[in-house]
Amino acid sequence: AELVAGNTAFACEFYRAVRGEEGNLFFSPYSVSVALAMLYAGARGVTEEEMAQAMHFTLPQERLHPAFNALGLALESRGEG
Repeated sequence: AELVAGNTAFACEFYRAVRGEEGNLFFSPYSVSVALAMLYAGARGVTEEEMAQAMHFTLPQERLHPAFNALGLALESRGEG
């Protein structure tokens, strides 16, 4: 739940930052978050802190990445059956 809440907050901020005045916009907030979480895994120090703040990551890295895995598996299982 904590990961989803942070991803939702990030998605809303990201949308406000990239939306244009004209035309359509399509993006996957989950995909953007997963890609940036992979970069975050290698971040340390100030970069790690800044990324966590910008991405609304409130879980420590040792819990964040397993949480992303669990979320991915849960989303994948929704397509089954």
